[in-house]
Amino acid sequence: MFLRTVAEHLHCSIKETISFNQLIDEIDKAGKGALTHRSALNQLNKARVNFKHFGLQPKHEDVRKFNRDLQAFFPAATRTFLNLDFESLSLINLINHQRVRNFLARAEIQLDSENNSESIHASAVAFELYRNFAGHQGESTRLRVSSEDERKMRDLVRAIQDSLWNQQEQINLIMDGINLGDYRRFKRHIPCVSLSSANTVHSSWHFHNRPDKLTKEDAAFCLRFAIDSILLMQQYRLPPVFRIPFPNRHYVVLKDTKIIVYPGEEQEVIRIAKKGETLQQHYETFNRNDFTAILQDESCAYVNIDDVDLLEESGTGSSPEMGHDD
Repeated sequence: MFLRTVAEHLHCSIKETISFNQLIDEIDKAGKGALTHRSALNQLNKARVNFKHFGLQPKHEDVRKFNRDLQAFFPAATRTFLNLDFESLSLINLINHQRVRNFLARAEIQLDSENNSESIHASAVAFELYRNFAGHQGESTRLRVSSEDERKMRDLVRAIQDSLWNQQEQINLIMDGINLGDYRRFKRHIPCVSLSSANTVHSSWHFHNRPDKLTKEDAAFCLRFAIDSILLMQQYRLPPVFRIPFPNRHYVVLKDTKIIVYPGEEQEVIRIAKKGETLQQHYETFNRNDFTAILQDESCAYVNIDDVDLLEESGTGSSPEMGHDD
């Protein structure tokens, strides 16, 4: 895939059935530079063919060699042929939810700095945010029984409810193509994350999961799992059963201003709205003091009311679809 990308970027004439060696030759002919590690690439391709067509599993030491070779090949080739920094490439850019991207980017930064628990926490928050956004998450409804004599019945019903909710959760994950084995491993490492009605994040670590014991390998796994799972949920996200109508009124941004999750002492910034940008208004009843409610990623967010101006009212309409797959 990488070699084909380079060949297309260099406008090479390649056929659909071109062989591995021919593809390398076409790139070399383009004259921008010769591919390094050609011998290692051919050895890797041979191992792929042996495994795919003949069922011959590569030796462990060969796999380690391939890994070392490719760790050197990709950064060099990406810089030479695509003029890009390999380390800057990330699947995070494919996610269409800004707040989720923010936390995944934070997880990457913390991983590079070997702040393993902070990276895992950010990955967990991103995963929970997107599950909530996609409509896959929510506390099970509790049956409240007040009589002391019925306490055992209440506990039994609660256990049944929790079991059914867990099964529904796993069904949702399976329908999105998420591996349950990887999900169990992910859950073992992450803190407990919950969202308030205002979409603010609250988290706490499990007593059996000490943050100081988490490794960089754990953090890297959690980040990969979160990115891959969110992309799958994004791919299979369905339109809503019903649409929630929002006011079809808009603000124009008067100067660069912060879009925040919720007004408070600790304000999480989602992004910076640029001067001249248009923002859709949320319900006025959601306004808070000096902040007005707007829609960001189909959810309620806030901007300083002095930094925006209400455009001429154009009636009411429906919101961007809750659950629409952009």
